[in-house]
Amino acid sequence: MWRTLFCFICCTLMLTTEAKTAKESKSHAAARIHSELAAHYQTAGQVAVAIDELNLALKSRSDYVPAHTLLGIIYEQLRQDERANTHFLAALSNAGNQKINDTDI
Repeated sequence: MWRTLFCFICCTLMLTTEAKTAKESKSHAAARIHSELAAHYQTAGQVAVAIDELNLALKSRSDYVPAHTLLGIIYEQLRQDERANTHFLAALSNAGNQKINDTDI
C-alpha cells in the first residue's frame, strides 16, 4: 500500500515538473495532458476512465514513462500483477531515454 502511494506521488510530481519545460512536441504534450487527467480520475476513484486516459496518452507517445508508471500502479491496485509488471518494466526501460532517474519512477 505504501509503495503504491509513494509511486503515485512520484508520478504526480514528475507530471507537474514536465509541464514546465519550455518546448515540447505535440505528442509529448498530449501524453502529458492525458496522464494528468488520468491521475485526477484515479484519485477521484474513476479507475476505468483513468485507464482510458492513460491508453490515450500511450497512443500519443508509446514510450511515455509517467503513463506506464501510473498504469502499473492502477493495475497493481486491481491485483492484475502481470499487467502491472508489464507497465513498470516499460517505464524502467524508457526512463533512460527520457532522462528520468529510476528512483523517480
